[in-house]
Amino acid sequence: DQYMITPRFIMAITVSDSLIWLVLFMWVYCKFNSLLVTLQDQKLGSEIVRLFLNVRLVLVGTFLLAAVVLLMQLADVWLAVTPWKLQWVPYDAAPHAVYTLFLLAVMILWWPHADSRKLGYYDSVNQDETEAGKEACRVVAEQVGAKVEEY
Repeated sequence: DQYMITPRFIMAITVSDSLIWLVLFMWVYCKFNSLLVTLQDQKLGSEIVRLFLNVRLVLVGTFLLAAVVLLMQLADVWLAVTPWKLQWVPYDAAPHAVYTLFLLAVMILWWPHADSRKLGYYDSVNQDETEAGKEACRVVAEQVGAKVEEY
C-alpha cells in the first residue's frame, strides 16, 4: 500500500494535463474563427468557406468526444470500478478511437474531388496590362538579347 499512487495525485496530473490541451484547443478554434471571418469578409468562394465550417464542426465534435473520454477516465480513477482486465478501454482504446475518428473526418473533408483545384493556391495575375507595360517588357527583353515577337 505504501507504493500505491493516490487517486488525488492522479486527478491532479490528469486535470492539469487536460487544461493544457484545452488551451491548445481554444487557440486553434479561435484561429479558425478569425480565418473564417476573414474568408467571409473577402467574399471568397463558398466552397472554401463551407470546408472551413465543416472543419470547425469536426474540431468541436472531437472536443466533445474527448471530454466524454476524460470524464470516463476521471470516474474510473475516483470510483475504481473498472476490472483490471478492462483497464485498457478507458486509457488506451477510447483516446485512440477519438483520434482515429478525428483523423478519418479530416481525411474525408479534404478528400480530392472534381472541384479541388479551386482550393489550391494561385497567383492573381493582372490581365489588364497596359501598352506602356508591354513596351517596357519589350525594351528589357531586347536589352538582354531575347527575340521579341509581336502578337
